[in-house]
Amino acid sequence: MATNALLKLPKYFDHNQFDALLNQARQLFNEIRGNPQDIVFDLSETEFISTLAVLLIAQISDNFIAGGHKCLVQYGKPKKESLTAWLFGVMGLVKDENDKEVQSYLGTFRVGIKRCHNGKESLDAVNKLIPIIRSEIKPSENVLRALNWALWEIVDNAGTHGYGTYDDMQSNYPRPVYFCAFSYKDVMIDIAILDSGQGIHKSFLTSGKEKYRNITNEDALKLSIQNSESGHPKGSPGFGLYGCAEMAKQSDGKLMIISGENKLIRSKESVDILSSSKYDGTMVSLRIPKQAAVNLESIFGKDSNIVLEAIDDLFGSV
Repeated sequence: MATNALLKLPKYFDHNQFDALLNQARQLFNEIRGNPQDIVFDLSETEFISTLAVLLIAQISDNFIAGGHKCLVQYGKPKKESLTAWLFGVMGLVKDENDKEVQSYLGTFRVGIKRCHNGKESLDAVNKLIPIIRSEIKPSENVLRALNWALWEIVDNAGTHGYGTYDDMQSNYPRPVYFCAFSYKDVMIDIAILDSGQGIHKSFLTSGKEKYRNITNEDALKLSIQNSESGHPKGSPGFGLYGCAEMAKQSDGKLMIISGENKLIRSKESVDILSSSKYDGTMVSLRIPKQAAVNLESIFGKDSNIVLEAIDDLFGSV
């Protein structure tokens, strides 16, 4: 009979606490390799989980499941249910009514985790997500258009840049790209994307472009939010993270990118590069006001018409 192996999650689980889970998971995976067990994510003392943390748990769970293990969840009192069911309603566990950050999650709208395994699935997933954001969150027209374009670029590039599958939109990614979306009550949109590919730094280094040959991880993160800077060897326009950075800059939003041993935080006022938990892939979190005054032309320039047409392809004229 399989025995249980416990992964203890912190009380306030955001990007500052990722080491707490990553290190436990790495050690446990090595200890039980070839010995199937029930993996229990212990949330008995957890009161808040960020969007990126939700995706990180999903990714770790998939890795254990691929190794023949079963994943369960334990709340404050013994309670077993599938991880998939728990992740869909994870924000319902918060109970600290004195914490304004936690309060903002209560009663929010959320889109369940999506897993994309190739370019077509990436596009299809975003095409399904955008109508939900439009109908349930009701952002401004330009926020919706900018999100649509940036999301498709990021989710697709997470697969192509992250894994090197540049030629075939149907190529299977070795591991899925994950993303989800939440809405803070009538105020903010919070979108998270995670992939377990080679990371931004290596993507630039292996692009074959001379100007990227000796850049550091910090340099790569800074370049990732610049217009037309991309590690794609075939000249991708590099609009995804750049568009998100400009949306954060133009509003009171925040973009966070974690890759390698650093995290980049783009706010309205500044761009900061800080040390972070080591993560080989890339995590992206964008939080912006749903009624932000986003200027599409200033972000996308001559390609802003493409951004306009992309939404019209989904809905007709917005």
